[in-house]
Amino acid sequence: MEFVERITALLEERGISKNKMLKEVGIASGAFGNWQRRGTIPRGETLQKLADYFNVSTDYLLGRESTKTIQILAKGGSHRVVEVTEEELALVEEVLKSVRQARYQKRKNHI
Repeated sequence: MEFVERITALLEERGISKNKMLKEVGIASGAFGNWQRRGTIPRGETLQKLADYFNVSTDYLLGRESTKTIQILAKGGSHRVVEVTEEELALVEEVLKSVRQARYQKRKNHI
């Protein structure tokens, strides 16, 4: 999978428009089109900003690895990086949705 295809897939997974992503990351609005037309890949700081935004490694964006990594932030500020497959990440996201929904319902019932 090429760089632009990976970014597009990540956008679709999260339901985010490319314009919103570019704005939030602080990248020029025409950059995505340039990557598509020219087949180029951003370098350095821009690539790292994209990886941080999507919570994946730069190697994942570049197609050097097929697994995503997620950072787990523990109490006290320590964190660790965990590699997960696409399927595992989808399961984690489903669990998080369920937990958030249950938490919302609990708060709603206490008001």
